[in-house]
Amino acid sequence: DQLTELVGHGPYTVKPVIDLNDAISVDAYEIPDRIRERIKLAHPVELFPYGNRETSPTIDLDHIQPYDPLGPPGQTSTANLAPLGRFSHRVKTHGRGWNVRRVDRKTVEWTTPHGFTFHVTPTGTTRTTNHPQHPDSPP
Repeated sequence: DQLTELVGHGPYTVKPVIDLNDAISVDAYEIPDRIRERIKLAHPVELFPYGNRETSPTIDLDHIQPYDPLGPPGQTSTANLAPLGRFSHRVKTHGRGWNVRRVDRKTVEWTTPHGFTFHVTPTGTTRTTNHPQHPDSPP
């Protein structure tokens, strides 16, 4: 009743506050809505170098470390998912020499087949190497 007095009449949705710092996981390949929503709120655009696709309902959520059905529990988690457009997702999955790893909660690091590295965050892309390095060479 108090909410009706505050917002007036009509349809409204009451949702709990979502803490984007919560690390949640499930023991399945499929991504539940509660994890999907957190990923999209934390990352408004895809996490591919210079990516500009917004996290729409059709954006792919990719396992940064590929899901292994025989692997440990909790592989589908807010820490192991990143939004990618379909083309970017295919480059990561099927392109030779592309590597990605999570640096921290908001940052992923991409290495191209030519050895260039990029840090990608929700606010943009930073190239972290001035000269390409062979992916197998020490830093």
